[in-house]
Amino acid sequence: MHVFFGKWLPGAKVPDRRKLSGAFLDAAVSTAHAATQSRARGQLATGASDGWRNIAKTNVITSTMTVGGQIDLVRTHDMTGRPKTGDEHAKIIRGDMEHMREVYEVRPIAWVTDDGPDGKGARNILRAEYPWLMTFVCWAHQSNLLAGDYLAWPIYRDTVNAALDIVRWFNNHSSALELFNKEQLYTYPDRTQPLVLILPNLTRWTTHVQSIGRLLLLARALQACVLRNKEQLLEIASKSQTDNAAVTARKVVASIEDSDFWRRLDRVEAHLKPLAVATNLLQATHTRLDHVLLTLANLYRIYNSDDVEPEIRVRMLDKLELRWKKGAGKDQDLFILAVFLNPYIRGYCFNREALAPADLYTMAENAFVRFFDCAPDFDFSDALVDYANCKAEFTDARMRLLGRQEQAERDQDVDLVSIWQSIDQSNDPGAICKGRNGVVKLAIRILSAIANSGGPERMFSDFGITHTKLRNRSSTELVHKTTTVRVSVRRENAATGHVRRRLKRKLGLDYEPQAAVDTTAATAEDELEIPYPDNEDGLLDFQQELVAAAIDSSEPDDIDQEDDNTGTIGSGANLLTRPATVDSAAATLSGPSTAGPLFLSAADLSAFQERQPRQRPARSSARPTRILLKDLFVYPPATTPVLNEALTHSSRVNRTGPGPI
Repeated sequence: MHVFFGKWLPGAKVPDRRKLSGAFLDAAVSTAHAATQSRARGQLATGASDGWRNIAKTNVITSTMTVGGQIDLVRTHDMTGRPKTGDEHAKIIRGDMEHMREVYEVRPIAWVTDDGPDGKGARNILRAEYPWLMTFVCWAHQSNLLAGDYLAWPIYRDTVNAALDIVRWFNNHSSALELFNKEQLYTYPDRTQPLVLILPNLTRWTTHVQSIGRLLLLARALQACVLRNKEQLLEIASKSQTDNAAVTARKVVASIEDSDFWRRLDRVEAHLKPLAVATNLLQATHTRLDHVLLTLANLYRIYNSDDVEPEIRVRMLDKLELRWKKGAGKDQDLFILAVFLNPYIRGYCFNREALAPADLYTMAENAFVRFFDCAPDFDFSDALVDYANCKAEFTDARMRLLGRQEQAERDQDVDLVSIWQSIDQSNDPGAICKGRNGVVKLAIRILSAIANSGGPERMFSDFGITHTKLRNRSSTELVHKTTTVRVSVRRENAATGHVRRRLKRKLGLDYEPQAAVDTTAATAEDELEIPYPDNEDGLLDFQQELVAAAIDSSEPDDIDQEDDNTGTIGSGANLLTRPATVDSAAATLSGPSTAGPLFLSAADLSAFQERQPRQRPARSSARPTRILLKDLFVYPPATTPVLNEALTHSSRVNRTGPGPI
């Protein structure tokens, strides 16, 4: 640095490292905090917290907040000498929420943690202390655990192990890898350079599908390499100094020569790809509650197809019900309301036999009381009916849905909160409205919540850039401040166009399991290329860790031990029994040509009000909603293999015909 300044800015005084990491860094942090406060002041915020261990083996807990789809650091706590318990985690969250109010002047409405013992305990404590606070498990982790549920199946686990052995063996033997790379260029003459074999990384949750997809893509080249150079490959292994090198090489060669292995691997990719797409969606910075429920429903529809093997179908449907039951817990009604309050969906796609209009009224009223600590008036219920029927201020034209749908078709994100804010009739964003505008306030509140803890995970990646083996004595506070400035500078560069916007990850739309086919000749398009890491620490037991985590998370919680008749709706049916569907015109998730399965009417409202005398319900009196995933929606027939866009991208639902949307 001294040489640079001496050449280009002679005479400039270069500050030493103490000033750079002291007064100068503090000034930059203050500037970043001021910019964040100016942008986030008065808005609703979702907090998230998670733990991390740095290169010096110091445990920390970091909190972030998400406001308007942007993530900001809140505080980082050194956990040295502090217990890793739910009480301690809850204490940290209380302090961080107060810090968010004082420093950034935001209004926390939700908090997300992982499903570890301390995170789970903290959520239970916060739910009891702050009924208005929505507490969620990280749904990106839950989606990833579904892959562990799948990999616990022995036949497919062995297939994945064999595939990873192939990747690992070639990557660890440079001579064999050189032969394979030459075979790639000969087999695929249109390529100018060979593709790498990808080893999955435990912290990158979609890389197992990328790894298998790349292996299938290069199947012909691998088979040709073994066919031409089998003896030479075995000779390369014989020169290795490890004890089982020759045995491992023979196993790798046998797997490549086995056509049944490639057929099984193709089925593994077909089974795992929907989970990769779901994980990619649920780890986004703007993942809402309706994204979660619609993604789970889409996975249920996919695995309930006749194209899926019966044993996989039974297993995955059972695990999806388990994740929905455990992950949503007592807050199933919030996820259901989030789907209903998505103006592109409203009452369509729900199964009225499991979710009656009276149940929806109850959910909306209980949520209003929980968040605002007062009961809504009769105009609130009337507004719900008008919203469901696309009337008054809730018409497509007033909410400007068509223009935003065209925005979605151009592959741009649609902000549902801004749609609702455009019809908010109150002058104060924080005002409590008991009448018609109460529906708007309720929708803004629920749709503003984020359902994953991706914020801390992204910050941990930045922490790792700062706290390295060469800088392992950096304090927790210094790493936190440096990351705060780095995030701020990165955001400024993106706003001014100095850095390219990261493109959306494309895992392909043909991700539904179809009938098994022979994939000896790879014909798939090129997958996203991920650089191979320099070392394999923490990568080799990838699927074993996933399986162990999935098994641990399948243990029953105390929340699931409640009596079945406490507020249960639509329970007691076998998981594999398809729900009774309505008429064929309504048996679709992309929208019927007439009124939807859950069509609210004034008659429903009148009957509900006669049974429910108007009085202020207590916050704690609401019973949790329990509806099975298979009963909640009207699914297409199991024989339908067509991708349903309504559940993959909830903001891009296309419907035709009259009626509310």
